[in-house]
Amino acid sequence: MSDWGAEGAVIDARNTEVMSEWEVVNKAHLKEARKARGGPSIQKAYTTAMKKMQDDYYEAVGKPFGLLRVGPRLARKSTKEYAAEKRQAKRMAEDAVRLEEQRKEQTAREAELEAQACELASVEAALSEREVSHEVEVAAAAKALEQERASLHRAKLEDQKA
Repeated sequence: MSDWGAEGAVIDARNTEVMSEWEVVNKAHLKEARKARGGPSIQKAYTTAMKKMQDDYYEAVGKPFGLLRVGPRLARKSTKEYAAEKRQAKRMAEDAVRLEEQRKEQTAREAELEAQACELASVEAALSEREVSHEVEVAAAAKALEQERASLHRAKLEDQKA
């Protein structure tokens, strides 16, 4: 039995050695697998949310003032290319401001024209009302003239009979 115990101790020592080697190899393997997966999902969600916040901030603040979202190093551009891109962004921001001013002017003009259209409609309605009342007066005068003419004609006929 002592031989068996001695052999067991040797096997245990060998197993311990193999297990420690396996843990080192497996740890590296697991680390590579985690990298391939892309890290924990919480970190990914946080990174995505922060990128979206920076994009929103750029759209709301940076873009209207002609700023760029990324610098020349991150975009891997030469100084000349980056300067040209900055000029282009500045022109686009100025054009956007100019377009917004034109839109406001257009809206004001449309409101003014709408007010004039309402005023013209009310004047037209008043003129139409006057025209109708004038037509009624003319019709009444024509009727009165017709009656007078008829009475004159009757009077003339009576004078001829008499």
